[in-house]
Amino acid sequence: MDSTLLTTHTLRRGQPGMLCISDIDSLLCTQGSMSIEWEQAGITFQHVLYGGGAPWQPHGVPPGTWVRLSVLGTHSATLRVEQGGATREVQAQDAQAGAALSLLPRVARWIGATLGALPRPIPFTKRNSRAG
Repeated sequence: MDSTLLTTHTLRRGQPGMLCISDIDSLLCTQGSMSIEWEQAGITFQHVLYGGGAPWQPHGVPPGTWVRLSVLGTHSATLRVEQGGATREVQAQDAQAGAALSLLPRVARWIGATLGALPRPIPFTKRNSRAG
C-alpha cells in the first residue's frame, strides 16, 4: 500500500507556504530549490534545499514550530516530506518569479477552526432594527 500523496498548488508572490514540523522526520527537495525559514528564541534561521541535495532534518528545532517554505528562482520545486515512516510529496509551481510552496492540509484545518470560532453576524430583521 503506497502512502504517497501528490498535490500541486500555485501561489502568488508574498504567500509563502507554512509547515508545522511537529511530526516531520525530514524534508527533501527533489526538484528545483527552496528556502526554509523559522524563528527560534527571537532569531530567524534559514536553510536552502536544492533538488537532489541532502535532506533537512529538524534537529534542535522545538516541536510545534512553523517553518516558512518558499520557492527560489523561476522554476517549480518539489518537496518530499517524511513523517512517521509515511512519505508525502507536495509540488509547487512557480509560474512567474516569487511563487511559494503550498499550504498543507494541516494549515487548512487550522484556518477552518479559527474562522469557525469568529462571531457570526446577526441577521437584520424588523425586530432588531433601530428604525423602529
